[in-house]
Amino acid sequence: MDRYLVESPAAAERPGIYSLEVETAVGVGALNTNIFKFAVGVEPDEGDLFRSSFSSAASAFPGIDVRLAGGLEEESAPQSEGSRNEVWRALIAAALGILVLESALATWFGRRRG
Repeated sequence: MDRYLVESPAAAERPGIYSLEVETAVGVGALNTNIFKFAVGVEPDEGDLFRSSFSSAASAFPGIDVRLAGGLEEESAPQSEGSRNEVWRALIAAALGILVLESALATWFGRRRG
C-alpha cells in the first residue's frame, strides 16, 4: 500500500472530513485517479463511521428534504482473489530439504574418504 504525506496547515488546524485525489501514471499518456477519504481531528466517540441507507438518513432529519445525490460512485468491498498461493512455505520446505541433503552428502563423502 502506498503512503502519502500531506503537508497542509489548513488540514492540520481544522477538523473535518477531506478527500485526497491522487493521479498516477499507468502508461504513456494514461493517468489513473484514486480518491482517498480521510478525517482530521474528529472525535471517534461522536458517531459511527458507516454508510447508512437512504431511509435511515431521511428518518434521522425529520422536516428536512433529504434527496439522494446523483453521480456518486458506489463504493464496494475489494474483490477477494480466491485462494492465494503462499510461496514462503514452499521456499522454507525447499531450503530444509537442501540442508538435509547437504548433511547426508557430507556424511556419505566423509565416510568414503576415511
